[in-house]
Amino acid sequence: MNKNLKKVISAAAALTISASSFAALAVDFPDVEATASYYQAVQELSALDVISGFEDGTFKPDELVTRAQITKMIVDALGKKKVAESAQNVATKFADVSAGEGGHWANGYISTGVASGFISGHSDTQFAPDDNVTFVQAQKMLVAALGYDALAQQNGGWPSGYTTYASQKGITKGVTALAEDQLTRAQVAQMIDNAMDVPLMVIDTYETNVFGTYPKYVEKNGTGKGYETLFTRLNAYKVYGRVTETAKTNQSLDTDKVVFQVEKADRFDDEEVYTKNGKPSRDADEMYFGNTKAESMVRTYAQALIQKNDDDEFTILSLVAAASNKSVDLLAADIDSTKSSVKDGVLYFYPTGKTSGSVKYSLAKDVEFYLNGVKQNDSFSDADLKKYIIDDDTTMITLQKTTGTGTTSTSSDYDVIMITAYGTAVVESVNDKSTSTVINFKEISSGLQKKMTLEKDDENYRYSFTLNGEAIEATDLEEYDVLSISYDMDNFRESRFYDVKVSRDIVENAKFRGSSSDGKTERFSTGDYTLSIKNQGFESAAEYTLYLDINGRVAYSEEGQNSKNIGIIKNAYTEQSGDNKVELFTKDGKATSFVVDKQDVFDNAEAIYNQAKTAQNRSDQYAYSVVEYKANSSTGKLTSVKSLYYAYDENGKLTTNVSKETTGEVVDTEYKESGAKLGSIRIAENTTIFDLTNVDKEKNDIKVITALKNGVEYTAYGYSKSKSTSAYQFVVITDGAGGIDSTSRLAVFLESYEDEQDEEGNEFDSMVVVDQTEEGAEQLTLKLDENATYADTNKSVSVSDFAEGDLLIYSLNGEGEVDEVLNVFAKTDLLGSTSFSNLYKTNALADKKWADLLGDSEEEDVNILFGAVVQQKKDSAYYLATDIAEDGSIKFSEAIDLDLTDAKIYVYNYAAREKDHGRILLDEGMMATAVEDEAYAGGDTDSDTYFVNKVAAEDQVYAVARVHGRNNDEVKEIYLIIND
Repeated sequence: MNKNLKKVISAAAALTISASSFAALAVDFPDVEATASYYQAVQELSALDVISGFEDGTFKPDELVTRAQITKMIVDALGKKKVAESAQNVATKFADVSAGEGGHWANGYISTGVASGFISGHSDTQFAPDDNVTFVQAQKMLVAALGYDALAQQNGGWPSGYTTYASQKGITKGVTALAEDQLTRAQVAQMIDNAMDVPLMVIDTYETNVFGTYPKYVEKNGTGKGYETLFTRLNAYKVYGRVTETAKTNQSLDTDKVVFQVEKADRFDDEEVYTKNGKPSRDADEMYFGNTKAESMVRTYAQALIQKNDDDEFTILSLVAAASNKSVDLLAADIDSTKSSVKDGVLYFYPTGKTSGSVKYSLAKDVEFYLNGVKQNDSFSDADLKKYIIDDDTTMITLQKTTGTGTTSTSSDYDVIMITAYGTAVVESVNDKSTSTVINFKEISSGLQKKMTLEKDDENYRYSFTLNGEAIEATDLEEYDVLSISYDMDNFRESRFYDVKVSRDIVENAKFRGSSSDGKTERFSTGDYTLSIKNQGFESAAEYTLYLDINGRVAYSEEGQNSKNIGIIKNAYTEQSGDNKVELFTKDGKATSFVVDKQDVFDNAEAIYNQAKTAQNRSDQYAYSVVEYKANSSTGKLTSVKSLYYAYDENGKLTTNVSKETTGEVVDTEYKESGAKLGSIRIAENTTIFDLTNVDKEKNDIKVITALKNGVEYTAYGYSKSKSTSAYQFVVITDGAGGIDSTSRLAVFLESYEDEQDEEGNEFDSMVVVDQTEEGAEQLTLKLDENATYADTNKSVSVSDFAEGDLLIYSLNGEGEVDEVLNVFAKTDLLGSTSFSNLYKTNALADKKWADLLGDSEEEDVNILFGAVVQQKKDSAYYLATDIAEDGSIKFSEAIDLDLTDAKIYVYNYAAREKDHGRILLDEGMMATAVEDEAYAGGDTDSDTYFVNKVAAEDQVYAVARVHGRNNDEVKEIYLIIND
């Protein structure tokens, strides 16, 4: 916005209408469409401060109007706002209109309205301010406010005399209602606006006869000062005329002004204006154009409301094209170039969306040509047609048949052609300085420059930015905003104006399907698009994020996250046959071998592999081996490999430096589900997450998980950051993800359901469990994550593995789906063998071999407890946390003190396997005093107590205890489950 215009706005906002030194500005309410019948009324009355909107910026046109509200509007229309405000604390005769602090908000307005004679109460003591006004009441008020009260009384009185005059004077024009209908804000606005332009009836003199002294009325319907309306009382004038010059066509004109030629007015600046023989009786005036679209209405015959301030300066408050104008808006993309010819005086355009049946538009021989509001020296030519329409399908065209000066008749042919052409730019960054704002662009169309500098104190040019119809500042721009810039096409840098429309329309996951046969359209899975910036180089079958301009054309594209092949190099080697091969973990976690024909591709992969091998552990080795790769779709051979962890030098050679462009790293950082962020790493729904926490124990595939756990700390690397969403496509977890942890939940399995379908038709499995909550046992149905695994293994979970009564520990991912399961023991065939010599070979930690130990004895009642070991003292007492928090996690603050004096202790390392895949029993049946310390790996110790670290998931210790005794605290056997 120009500095001068800022001064205009601030001055207008500070002063009232009745004694203003400057005009107010019309308000564009978001809920008042430009096509609405009452649009002009709302524009004019809001500019004059007769009506206003609500705090949320809306007008609420359909809301009903109370008697108090319409009284305020009419008082403001009479120019008596200050009188009403000064009377706010003055008592009225109405009991329901109190004054003073806590009184009725419209007290002063109602007093002024009654004193002005256009309204009275329902009785001497009741006004009913909050009753809704009716159509007949509003007619009476406005007729009286205009001075016709006495005449209405003489010609039928209430209500017919008032309704007759309201109709005759055009007060009800555009409003359809019955007498007792309650009126909306839109209807009241229309009636008041109609009344504003009615000649006032005023007292001219007083006559005296034998019956007394009586006022003599005169209607101010003359010309010049003899014409008086509510508009003129506010120094506002309804006129007809047109904009003849703007700052775009006349560089000596201030950028917030236009030249307006008044051609017809009963009264303008206290004189009649008329046109005779094509020449107006008054010269054109420079005027501020405020919030109107005057700059884009050059040569358009229009009705204007113009206000004059105390400094004799004019401001156009509203400007509406007169009905006599004939114009048509067209798109260059619809031109029928085979028929169009300026030489022949014809243009042909197809109806939008069609490719046949083009419509003919005849041009006048001396057609005037405006480009972005700037009148061109030469008339429109075939060269201009080719340059601005045929070769540039992004332009918009307006053809006009203008009226002659002082007449409403139009020319037979279109005598004005206005072309709006845009340059397109995609924002890279915005640098706001003390004296200027610099906008840097990442992509531009022809004619623009790589940056746009806006000098803050230079009043010689004007700029504006709009987003979705709302004005914004240049500093509000964001990276990837697409700008459609209208400017003086002769010189981008020297243009005196920049009208910028901003688009933030984005299309994601658009798979490229090829170009149309004529090369004008690019086809994607999401639709067909034309380009506003050419030569974007789309690759077949690749997915893109598309950034669209205001017309839905693609200005910029970014290869989408899912289109990139990202994996981890597991090995790079040359077979005896001489074939070079690279083994990759692909996005599904599977190890896949690729043949590599190109030696440079293999050398690069081998260099990445060898360099990553210098890391101390395999999880880091794999994290450093993440690459983006491409494979030939027909041969399957690897065609390119690029490290995402290591940077390359200017010659394309691998370095030992970490690539800051493609890699993000966090250490021991808590994942926050609310923002889907792990420190600086943002996780998207389609982010591939590799869990490498137990990769040293895995021989083949590696684990893929779908989400992280809220509140859990991770060490992780993020790769391939999206510029549009800031999320990473690929994340590897090297610490913190594996194993069941303290947020896990304990449940008893009941039943399962397989191959169910969600709303989108995707199949899934679920299981029904009995879970512990704060209020006790609760039956839950849990959806199984498609990548769910048994804790610390890569074996997929199948709900068919479980039987009713199995005791499970499970954890949920960020989407509330089961992603890990630990089967503590199986209930199946509990009355079997008593030996521990042969451990099960399934995924259950304990099976039927535990039956007698976990079963009840005939001699005494035996109960089973399950929970997390909080601490173990050297006096052989255990604290077992069995209480469950409200969120389902274990409450470590409360625990049961168990007596292990006579207990046998069995220690199982869940993470370890024997050759036959059985679990490793570390200690069998030893007394408590003989338990190895290694059962508590990771715990902090002092002289008395071992504390189990409840944060580190891999160190968590759980226990199943068989207890008896009076307090159920005497342990017979306890089975410690560690994860060492």
